[in-house]
Amino acid sequence: MTFKDLKQKLAKLQGNTNTSLDILKNKPFWIWDKQEHLAKARESNQQCCANHIWGCPVKAGKERPLWDYQKLIIDTLMLQEGSFKDKHLYLLKAGGIGASETFLRIMAWLCTKDNTYSNSQMVIVTGPNWDLSIKLMKRLKQLFEPKLNIIFQDKETVCNLNGCVIESFPSNHLDSFRSLTNPAFVFCDELDFIRKSEQIDIRHICERYIPKSDPFIVLCSTPNAPGSIMESIKKEPEDTCLYRRLYIDWTYGLNKIFSPEEIAKAKMSPSWEREFCLKFSGKIGNLLSPLKIDAAIQEGEQLSKIPVNPYSLISCGVDPAFGSSAFGIVLVEHIREENKLRVIYEGNFDNHPDPQDMIDLIFEFKRKYPNLKVFCDSANRGFITSLKISLNENIHYERVEDVLPGQNICIPVNFSQQHKQMISHLAALFNDNYIGVEQRFEKLILSLKTAVVNEYSLDKDSTSYNDIFDGLRLSLRAFKIN
Repeated sequence: MTFKDLKQKLAKLQGNTNTSLDILKNKPFWIWDKQEHLAKARESNQQCCANHIWGCPVKAGKERPLWDYQKLIIDTLMLQEGSFKDKHLYLLKAGGIGASETFLRIMAWLCTKDNTYSNSQMVIVTGPNWDLSIKLMKRLKQLFEPKLNIIFQDKETVCNLNGCVIESFPSNHLDSFRSLTNPAFVFCDELDFIRKSEQIDIRHICERYIPKSDPFIVLCSTPNAPGSIMESIKKEPEDTCLYRRLYIDWTYGLNKIFSPEEIAKAKMSPSWEREFCLKFSGKIGNLLSPLKIDAAIQEGEQLSKIPVNPYSLISCGVDPAFGSSAFGIVLVEHIREENKLRVIYEGNFDNHPDPQDMIDLIFEFKRKYPNLKVFCDSANRGFITSLKISLNENIHYERVEDVLPGQNICIPVNFSQQHKQMISHLAALFNDNYIGVEQRFEKLILSLKTAVVNEYSLDKDSTSYNDIFDGLRLSLRAFKIN
């Protein structure tokens, strides 16, 4: 076959595709009045709406109707009332609620109901994996195969649909996404599970197109960890947030997409609160077992009945803020009579706290607890110098090894050299049931539950409140319990 023959065959296939798409012209997405829908379906031989022409969404091998919560999603996205929020949707949703399928179908419908979006582009942004991008594009193309017999000839991440080019991009390959001429729809799928370093960049690229082509923008995800982009947008003031915000938890899908039996099983999972209840609790970590963390919480509640002894050895771990990170402080007391350790303070300070405020706080701890020792990441020499000056300590040392714990309150720690040993020490203390953590220290507990390590190196992107986790492992350097 010559190249000319191939071009003619592709042109013929494209012509057949366009003819097949005519059946979708001027069709509604779905008819929400049930009686009207049944009547239209009978009159048109099941060609009443786009979703019946494609085939309805399938779960467990059975076609399912569209549900009322999907109508809420669509109505919120399509609402236009002259607001700066028009066409911008933030959706925090339970896993398995069918959101990705809904948005793929909306994009396909917008392309085929008329020619409004010919000569424009639509975008799907996924996590940093080509397989994810290919998978979502395949799902979109498969809408047209079973009943319309349309086979697209585009590459795996592209679909040319009625003159609108739909393309999917992994989050680590966004160069082409930055240079679109006329984007009409941007769908960011599971945005909270994209690398934190890429989340802000994706949002900036989406929103830079608002004055250019005014696209629909959908930021959709199950919640991940605290400090993520979805949590950040959730906290934005209503009068300045660009997005209409929807929260669809498991209760919206009960007795619809979820059976009571499925929900009962899901509630047994450690990820239940995050996956189904919209809690920003992060993924389950691999450093400590849930049983050991629960045991530490129970121990903490028991030890809370014992008053803090100000003359005990109390260790303060300090993780100073760098760049966009938070400032973490954790205090641990040694209870001599019980031969146990317990956390007595957690501090997580966002938004670049004033270093002097942090020094004043640590100085107050020293005044309250005379036997306090402070272990601080040595990378922030400036902060350590200021803290030592406030404590009236020698600031002239060349190596951290020269600062002896027996002669100093503030002890710098070479984090880059000691970080693996500190994680190993922390894990051993928890596994041997030496540590109590009261339930009120929610951020520290969350950091322990989500702590992910690779060969005893902490994965900070996966670990919630990693600054508090670092504060804890620094504080534990004061203790060697047999």
